[in-house]
Amino acid sequence: MHIGSRRAIRICSLLAVAALALAAVIVSGAGAAGGTRDVVTGGFEDYLGEHIGLSANSGPSGESPSGHESVTFPDPEAGHFKIRSRVTCLAVAGNLAAWGTVATDSSSNTVDPGTEFVEVGRDGGPGGAADGWDFIDAAAEDCADFLAQAATAPPIASGNISIHDAQE
Repeated sequence: MHIGSRRAIRICSLLAVAALALAAVIVSGAGAAGGTRDVVTGGFEDYLGEHIGLSANSGPSGESPSGHESVTFPDPEAGHFKIRSRVTCLAVAGNLAAWGTVATDSSSNTVDPGTEFVEVGRDGGPGGAADGWDFIDAAAEDCADFLAQAATAPPIASGNISIHDAQE
């Protein structure tokens, strides 16, 4: 592949992550102001090289979860793919969160629409330097069962995860 094409793909992917991060900041600010909803937002690159954009919220006890997630693996040589999911479960405790997702659209050969995952995240403070993320192959509705694993999630490569606990 031509270096210019790879650079263009990388720039487009980074712009998409930046746009999702900006949207996440706007949504998290609105959630924090109201204080009545648990809110998890982020725009980050995980330890696998995937670019993730996330916006999820629920009532303070996990009721009525909603939101969406976008995962893009931007390396055409290693297998470029996109997965879009809806959030169906959310559990938040302090700076830790677990959310269940169900794939709604996928260009991956290994993740079909309907595939469920649980993901965990840690908000390590401003700037994202101590943030962590991981995923578990489990039923999305079981997300609360994995909340403790967020504390030891591997660090993200770049970006930020913001977690607002309505009960704090």
